Amino acid sequence: MHLYPQTTTNRNVPKGAFLFAETSTANDEQHTTYYVDPNCFVWKVGDWIGDKPQHVYIFELCRLTGDTVNMLVARVQQKYSAQEN
Repeated sequence: MHLYPQTTTNRNVPKGAFLFAETSTANDEQHTTYYVDPNCFVWKVGDWIGDKPQHVYIFELCRLTGDTVNMLVARVQQKYSAQEN
């Protein structure tokens, strides 16, 4: 099972988002966080002040995490159904 990040220092990620991955440039100057919002939309956003969230296809997350689409969907469902209870 792949371990996803539990926290991020990226202030552009909204509260309540489910984190999937974080990447950084070679010189560690810019970090990009991949996440799913409570409406189940997949986004990525950099940590610079002017960065805005960009839509991500789920297959990009599969490539980053090594998980299948079904595994990713199950994790998101588990996360948000646990919050409802």
